[in-house]
Amino acid sequence: MGLATANKIYRGGYQNNAPEQLEFPMDATAAGAKPGSLVKLVAGKFVLAATADASALAELLVLNAPATFDIDYAYAADETGFAYVPKSGDVYAVRASAGVTGVVGARLIADAAGTVKALAAETVISGYLATALGAATDAGDLIDMRIA
Repeated sequence: MGLATANKIYRGGYQNNAPEQLEFPMDATAAGAKPGSLVKLVAGKFVLAATADASALAELLVLNAPATFDIDYAYAADETGFAYVPKSGDVYAVRASAGVTGVVGARLIADAAGTVKALAAETVISGYLATALGAATDAGDLIDMRIA
């Protein structure tokens, strides 16, 4: 279940087609990360975000592809990564854990390995489902999330 629009992580309108991005090396633990993964900046390198990072929403970033590469590009360790600095209300294509379904507005939270999952008992959310998902996602599928 991927997105209809290929090669686009930022899902905003033409009014803001160049949202803020940061450029830092990828940590070795984030090698293999793909655009749409949630990352955070630690000691000058991008690392994959995990469930514990959901409470630090202001620190979550959305990995983007390098120019001229597609959304299935996998970053190598120490390669310069590009990550969007999301703002509340922005919509990004993010990587999902397996089994995510829901209606528009369903709450999502950062999960292991830079992915998102449907909200269970956690009270801090990362965002909301921006498009309805009738079928369960496979691990790593891209889904539209509106930033909380």
